[in-house]
Amino acid sequence: MKIREFNSTDLAALLVIQDQNPTAGRWTKDDYTRLAGDAQGLILVAENEATAPPSVAGFAAYRSVEEEGELLNLVVAVEHQRQGVASALVREGAQRLIKRGARRIFLEVRESNQPALEFYSRAAFVQQGRRPDYYQDPCEDALILVKELTARG
Repeated sequence: MKIREFNSTDLAALLVIQDQNPTAGRWTKDDYTRLAGDAQGLILVAENEATAPPSVAGFAAYRSVEEEGELLNLVVAVEHQRQGVASALVREGAQRLIKRGARRIFLEVRESNQPALEFYSRAAFVQQGRRPDYYQDPCEDALILVKELTARG
């Protein structure tokens, strides 16, 4: 598995992976294109090099502002889940955000998304707050998680 920066040829694969995951954020082509073109944006792609041609196994979208990073979307293709892809994307994202001067990463997650909460806990994120009624369909609170960054991510 190789982690690399997003390029425009990845867009279709990102949308397919997103559509196959009901808990993923619902972004449009324009959302990804805008973030990719933003100096504060960062989209990382996990590329499965075992296929010919290599295929996208997952992706993570970040934004950084001064000392803070935000994990906006993290999605792994169903067939690659529980194989370390998300962990690799979070580790690499943390390293790249550190190089940009970030000291912490924030994210929001549905309160009911237990698998994500367990994953983020293992990745050293801790709950810092709550956003009431943040999500729709169904209406649900978001938990705000934060991870303090060190030289290792």
